[in-house]
Amino acid sequence: MLAVDRFVIVIEMALPMPTSISRAAIAAAVFAAAFAACAAPVSAAPSEFRRGLAGTIATLDPQKATTFVEASALGDLFEGLVTFDARGALIPGAATSWTVSPDGLTYTFAVREGRWSNGDPLRAGDFVFAFRRLFSPATGAPTAGLFDAILGARAAMKGGDPAKIGVAAPDDRTLTIRLARPTPYFLALLALPAASPLDPAQVARDGADFARAGNLATDGAYRLVDFAPNGAITLARDPAFHDAAHVAIDVERIDTIEDRAQGLRRFEAGALDAYDDAPSGDLAGLRARLGDRLRVSPFPGTFYLALDTRHPPFDDARVRRALSLAVDRGTLARKVWGGAMAPATGFVPPGLGGYAPAQGPWIGPSPAARIAEARRLLHAAGYGEGGKPLTVEIRCNASENNRATMVQIAADWARVGVGASVRMSDLKSHFAFLRSGAPYDVARAGWVSDYPDAQDFLFLLGKDAGPLDYSHYADPVFEDLMARAARETVPAARFALLRAAETKALADGPVIPLLDYRSIDLVSPRVVGWIDNPLGKHLTRWLRLAPGS
Repeated sequence: MLAVDRFVIVIEMALPMPTSISRAAIAAAVFAAAFAACAAPVSAAPSEFRRGLAGTIATLDPQKATTFVEASALGDLFEGLVTFDARGALIPGAATSWTVSPDGLTYTFAVREGRWSNGDPLRAGDFVFAFRRLFSPATGAPTAGLFDAILGARAAMKGGDPAKIGVAAPDDRTLTIRLARPTPYFLALLALPAASPLDPAQVARDGADFARAGNLATDGAYRLVDFAPNGAITLARDPAFHDAAHVAIDVERIDTIEDRAQGLRRFEAGALDAYDDAPSGDLAGLRARLGDRLRVSPFPGTFYLALDTRHPPFDDARVRRALSLAVDRGTLARKVWGGAMAPATGFVPPGLGGYAPAQGPWIGPSPAARIAEARRLLHAAGYGEGGKPLTVEIRCNASENNRATMVQIAADWARVGVGASVRMSDLKSHFAFLRSGAPYDVARAGWVSDYPDAQDFLFLLGKDAGPLDYSHYADPVFEDLMARAARETVPAARFALLRAAETKALADGPVIPLLDYRSIDLVSPRVVGWIDNPLGKHLTRWLRLAPGS
């Protein structure tokens, strides 16, 4: 899922509270709702967890969400057939158990008896309804392509009948999903927001407004109390949740704060209990100041640049490769990010289910050799010394770390005779622009692993990525390798095909991998149960607040 998160710069600050409603009034309303909702409150007064997220939340429609920030909120509101525990491991969710046919093509789930936050019963058919909506072109679900292994999904996404997909409910407690091909990571996909169930009656009643506060029916540990798009969100513990007795925190307030420096200030002032990012230019200084409140851990995500391969000069692989070779990733990781990121060695980050990532052409040659080769490639393409001047515009979502990154890249490219300007916008506008398909030169992008498999990254470079294919890369060799990998059931052979596909893409350069993410969380000592994990999943249902804090 996207996150991530020139020299025309627009910075979006955290949105203020609406002037017509005071914070005190909202807090009072939330606390009153929490008291009314909780039949057996876990403490004398409602406990409130104040979470800060570095970005904006444009939608709480689980099938239209695309960012890691949106997924964080949706993880507390919805529960799919499977979910994540405190350590980031898959466990049963809305399904109590499941079986898989010997050929790996049919999954049968026992759906637990439960209720929606509005009191409607949760049924297996609610998953059927949600998957049909997911694959309907009218929905415009950006991540529907992740689930294209489901039988009939591809046809439905191309305008076929969504009722013919391989998802059925023989009865209210049984759900079957048939696949067109074995998919080793399929269970992990079912924990994503896009695979959440939806209440058909509520969606039919509220239509396009179904995901608004006061309307949204949820089946997760929390229900939605208040939602100001791109602003604050308030959640309350839902007594209808099947495990409500073990959910300790009554109220969760989510503040979206894209300005990392502001997020840090609010955390240090005690206004936030956790914040999912921090300014990383002086990580050592932050560690000295914050001690154990600063949590840095490996995180399977890639920070990269996408190049629009549809038009010159970015339709020329020599230009793309030259720009990639000219970037000093070590300096970016060390100087700009202060060790909070690691230099990317390929497009797929390390640590994904035994897959050994391919290495990019920048690995091995000395800095001088890389610069010399970049100049040679640009000259061969007709640019640089003795040729046409090359100037590019880099589009980026606004943050202090992103700005510093793009300034450093512009300096790297200047060494090979390429001029760069930078255009920054808020996160929502930036990614909406990329998904629109409008032409551009170079754009900052990022992807965080939804499930521990290399396919979760490589699909972004193929035709099945839909609006997430920012570079519009179209290579038949790459597509063939990915198609063969999708059909391969032997893990070693499948990994070899995926590695060949990654090697091909790295040579062609539709994207420029820059950095591998590390999770940089700020967590107050009053938060108990926060466990660093490879996927960075920290559902509020697993947390509690220290007594007396």
